[in-house]
Amino acid sequence: MFTDKLREGSTGPVAKFLFIIIMVSFAIAGVGTYLAPKIDLNPAKVNGRSISSGELEQQFRLEKNRLERQLGNSFREQARDPAFNAALRKQTLERMITDQVVSDHIYNSGVVVSDDLVKTKIREMPEFQVNGKFSDAQFKKVLSLAGYPSPLFFSEALKGDIAKEIYLKTAFDSGFALPDDVAVIARIQTQERTFRKIDMALDSYKKNQTASDAEIKAYYEAHSKDFLLPEKVKVSYIYITSGDFVKDVKYTDEDLKKFFNLHAELYTIPEKRTVSHILITGEDAEEKIAAVAEELKNGASFEELARKYSEDPVSKDKGGRLPAFAQGVMDSSFEKAAFALENKGDVSEPVNTQFGWHLIRLDGIEPGHGAEFEQVRNDVIEQYTKVQSRELYMDKKQIIADTSFENPDSLDAAMLAANAAREEGGEMSKSVQIKTSDFVSSGDRDAVFPLNQPEVQRVMFQNEIRDGSVNSDVVELGDNAMVVLHVEGYKEPVPKPLNDVMNEVRDAVIAAKAEEASGSTLKAVTESLAKSESVEKFVRDGLIVLSEPVTISRIKAGDVNSEVVRNLFAMPVPEKGNVTYKSFTGAAGSYILVLTDVVNPVLPEDSARDSFLNNQIYNFRYGEDNQIVIDSSRAESDIEYNQNREFLKSQEDLNNG
Repeated sequence: MFTDKLREGSTGPVAKFLFIIIMVSFAIAGVGTYLAPKIDLNPAKVNGRSISSGELEQQFRLEKNRLERQLGNSFREQARDPAFNAALRKQTLERMITDQVVSDHIYNSGVVVSDDLVKTKIREMPEFQVNGKFSDAQFKKVLSLAGYPSPLFFSEALKGDIAKEIYLKTAFDSGFALPDDVAVIARIQTQERTFRKIDMALDSYKKNQTASDAEIKAYYEAHSKDFLLPEKVKVSYIYITSGDFVKDVKYTDEDLKKFFNLHAELYTIPEKRTVSHILITGEDAEEKIAAVAEELKNGASFEELARKYSEDPVSKDKGGRLPAFAQGVMDSSFEKAAFALENKGDVSEPVNTQFGWHLIRLDGIEPGHGAEFEQVRNDVIEQYTKVQSRELYMDKKQIIADTSFENPDSLDAAMLAANAAREEGGEMSKSVQIKTSDFVSSGDRDAVFPLNQPEVQRVMFQNEIRDGSVNSDVVELGDNAMVVLHVEGYKEPVPKPLNDVMNEVRDAVIAAKAEEASGSTLKAVTESLAKSESVEKFVRDGLIVLSEPVTISRIKAGDVNSEVVRNLFAMPVPEKGNVTYKSFTGAAGSYILVLTDVVNPVLPEDSARDSFLNNQIYNFRYGEDNQIVIDSSRAESDIEYNQNREFLKSQEDLNNG
């Protein structure tokens, strides 16, 4: 290094010569050019404050995680394209700029959101609740799956959303709609349209089509990307559970006794009761048990009545006597009645359970009491090691997370750090090990656990993990298991051999020919409708399927395809005595809609309907108001884009840079 050379020659003539050169350079250029080069790599500034490249990368990664969860393999295919990633990063930057200018605008308007309000909102969000109550573990799990780096990061984002909502509600009068507005929307929603749908009978077209070997080969070569083998990765990974560290837990008798004393409630022997019972089943069981109870009151022996009437084959011959039991063992109704009896010999009223009707007699009570340490020693060892192994797991998880991040090139350092002795001179553990997989396909549910889990596969196939050859973040699998991965090899999707997909390609060729033939029919049918000619000849030839007339409204469309509904209500109203028709090709296939009638029904008063429509109008206007705030906030803000380390004043400059 240059400084080492200075030290080596600090006493000779070389040192003096170098010293003169450095002093002259400082005098000409200034010390700052050596110590603090003026290079700003942040992508943008908003009102004088920088959006850092680190913040952009974090948001970019969050956005990619979100899209990957929504779109799966189709997104991963797009994300291989550098141009797509560049566009997505630019879009993410624009969203961050918009969030910042809106946040500044709202803050300057005096809207402040307290931390307590944010905490309350978080606790009320159903996605963070388990059995109707907020769960911190669920909160952290959901944030981790969503890609948020920390709860604080999410809380700050939520605070901005709450502030925007408060601002819009106070700044704009969007809380209600005028009666005329509601009436217009109601008429639009309830308008009834009668139509017939003409479908191309594709199966009929397919029957008349063939595919030659040459056509199959040509189609395969032109559409090979439609017949790909899935992409594959080979990974090294560390997978641990809390159970892996049971063997690492060391203890003495003193440790166990201390744990026993701290958790005495775990080792209390509960109260037990011994009872006898008489069981009667069947439709008339209630009447029969009442008769048995009457005999008992008249002095009959409980044991003799049990032997005579009880239908419990286990206790009948024992006079109805059952083994002693504690609470939480028997049917809840039976148990409640048994533990309500106070004195030996007391008999319950008839009790109904899922097994039938009972009379229950209390024969004895074994009081609950605390156990001696030696009585439950094995249980104490089991509980102690379980608690300690859980603590060890949490420690190891944090060590692995930190070390794998700091040493991203492999998992070796993370394994060594996690296995290091906890005390100086102690023995290293071998509980944390690196495993290596075979190549695993995207979506392969037969892969070895945990590599077959969806949340793990999402990470395995992330471009930045694969292409950057860096360790993944820790993926938590419940409260007691985690995995961290490093991609060791990658196989791109490649076309399957033609022989393996011959039938699929043949079907695709035939389907393409059928589509082309049906397109000709579609044109011919449209021409016939234009001439007001009947289309029955096409029906007879099996070329089209003509539906019966169907009447629907926007809000009562039955099982009609949503795309068809949308297209139908976009068509112009036909003149009286005529029809309107139009052909469509979309997700619902190729079809023609023939609109024959439009009726605007007289609407009765309906407060529930009007309230619903008022909310719809409010939500629409809320969206419009939100856009107004965005546009005005951007217009009044100073936004600068960093291109080639030089800040530019507009996105247009950036696009043209």
